[in-house]
Amino acid sequence: MLGFFVEPQPDETLYSLFARYGDRVQYPSQVKLIRELTGSVNPVNLTVLPSRLDHIDRVLPPHHDLSVETLINQHTLLPFYGCFWSPRRILNLRRSMRYASKSKAEPSAGLHASHVKLPQWLRYCPECSQGDRQKVGFRYWHRLHQLPGVNICAVHATRLEDTTIPARVLGKWQRLVTAEEGIRLRTRLPRSIRDKRDHETILRIARDCEWLLSTSCTGVNTLEL
Repeated sequence: MLGFFVEPQPDETLYSLFARYGDRVQYPSQVKLIRELTGSVNPVNLTVLPSRLDHIDRVLPPHHDLSVETLINQHTLLPFYGCFWSPRRILNLRRSMRYASKSKAEPSAGLHASHVKLPQWLRYCPECSQGDRQKVGFRYWHRLHQLPGVNICAVHATRLEDTTIPARVLGKWQRLVTAEEGIRLRTRLPRSIRDKRDHETILRIARDCEWLLSTSCTGVNTLEL
């Protein structure tokens, strides 16, 4: 059982929570850190639809406020994708995210076959990161900035910037990188926006996606899990 855990922030990804915890405890081995948090040395990607969430629920300190449902609804992208799926499909995905299963959440959801590709790199909004620093004292990875097809911050209307930190891992995890460290490293140049109309269009898309993510329209009773 963990002696403590970091306090989640609004819209923070599960990857970010795990990375901040690892930075605090300074494990000598990232493999041991990831195994303690997920029960596996090779968990499914932590940014979009992670799995094995029942493990972290079991090892968190007593009287913690995090449940599997809270982790899924507030720290993963299921609420966004769930707006487009049937209740039965959502229920199956929630089960895949909760338990260790051969049926992995992301492939089962069809994300790998989608024409809208998942972001390759962890992304951030410079203004959000500065505001986080001022408000809570550190930067963290936001769910909203990792949504596929979203290239502008819905809050500040500024272009999202790619870091050099992979958003998804093919193979074994090597290291979890906090936003503080990832943003300090060299970032990739954002693609230019051709004209004002393009900017207005992708800003509308970003704000619509923000609304979908915040509505938590999962359409399923979590007591059925």
